[in-house]
Amino acid sequence: MRDPAIACYEDADCGQPRNGSIYCDGLEIEGTIVEPTCLFPGRQRASCVEKVSQAKFGECEEFCQDGICYPGHCGNQWLDKGEQEEDCGGVCPPCAIKPDRKKCTLDGECGTNAYLEGYRCYNGDLIREKVNYFCRNGFCENESERIVIFDCREGMTCIDGHRQCDKNGASCYDCIKNGNEEGVDCGGSCNLTCAPVTRDPGYFKDMDLYNMRRIDNYRGYEFRYLGPLQTDNEHGICVFGVQVMVKRPNGNYTEVNATRYGNYRIDRLYVGMREADDSSAKITVWRGEKK
Repeated sequence: MRDPAIACYEDADCGQPRNGSIYCDGLEIEGTIVEPTCLFPGRQRASCVEKVSQAKFGECEEFCQDGICYPGHCGNQWLDKGEQEEDCGGVCPPCAIKPDRKKCTLDGECGTNAYLEGYRCYNGDLIREKVNYFCRNGFCENESERIVIFDCREGMTCIDGHRQCDKNGASCYDCIKNGNEEGVDCGGSCNLTCAPVTRDPGYFKDMDLYNMRRIDNYRGYEFRYLGPLQTDNEHGICVFGVQVMVKRPNGNYTEVNATRYGNYRIDRLYVGMREADDSSAKITVWRGEKK
């Protein structure tokens, strides 16, 4: 016969064991187990207490968050395909609810599809990430899409942040003409070909437009320097092109990008970059064949 004044006679009188907190330690799912225990069972001073012990519940293969296993891309700090936001939504952990979530009826109300800044490697390929916006269930969402820029096959290396693959040991991303390159980071073993610049007598004009207030002209066209096209990697700032504003003879303006890898054609004129760094912006303008 049990005395109702006595708190407990056995552990079961205090409750059932249960899981406490669950968390991730790397890929391991760990946490605590709470075990109700009867102290001094059957005595007047009997009381229920909870004993807490550490436990391992399992291990994830790719990524672990809040004690749950997810695919590896859910922790790469990148907006991958199928995710609503960076590392959340879809098969990843749910995204935080935003009170200002935009309502919509058409995809165009949610934003303009655009490429994210920079290049990165994925499965050995050099890619750029494109974000696509759309309307789903009356609310705006977005997903990312991987666009392969270069397929880095055997004998080539992909490095995050570089604009092309490292091919056959050539340093095609260091902003220096070396190896068997025909120009700076182009030609030879590099993927990108060098843009040819004509030197035919009487048909070209060299310009140095580094001073942004300087205007030069050729055959009725006026040219003004806007700024450099550049990228940033472990070798520092690398200038690979120039932006130029061109005023046509009819008064219309056109913004031109001339790079080491491609000349710009405007009407019958070509604009090519010869040299550009932090103290010069040299271009050559020449007349091409009539279209």
